[in-house]
Amino acid sequence: MDHMDIYQIRRQNLQDILTKQFNGKPKLLADLMHKDGSQIARYIKPGGGIPENMGASVARQIETAVNKPEGWLDRLHNEIAENVIPYRVSNPEDLAEEKALYFADEFERLLEIRLSSRDKRELFKRMRDRYLRQLTAGQKVPDTEKEMEAEVIDFIEITKQMKQ
Repeated sequence: MDHMDIYQIRRQNLQDILTKQFNGKPKLLADLMHKDGSQIARYIKPGGGIPENMGASVARQIETAVNKPEGWLDRLHNEIAENVIPYRVSNPEDLAEEKALYFADEFERLLEIRLSSRDKRELFKRMRDRYLRQLTAGQKVPDTEKEMEAEVIDFIEITKQMKQ
């Protein structure tokens, strides 16, 4: 079985949500989210063309709007266990970037804070570089949400210790 990348999985799940809950109309979901209709349509390109890749932040916003659990858009449904992030990418840079995006979002959620854009970019850059080093060295990187969350919690503890 070929593995879909994270963006294909999100696109497929968004299409399912639109079909089942919004009569196939991105504008209805966008209205619910107080966004312009084109902001949702660009991820599926109903009129044709190449759809944009949906980042972790937008995915979490959509999940919140449609009452899905966090991370729901990132998983294949009815094909792979629910607690596994099931995507594979051939490019380590893409995987490192996706995991770093997830990490930065999860870091904010667990701390119940909002990082400044600058701080979030710095956190993202450090985590992306870390994951890329691990992948390049053939080391294991977190594969499940539980592993990612455990890593975030460890990082928070290290950060607290450094400030003392």
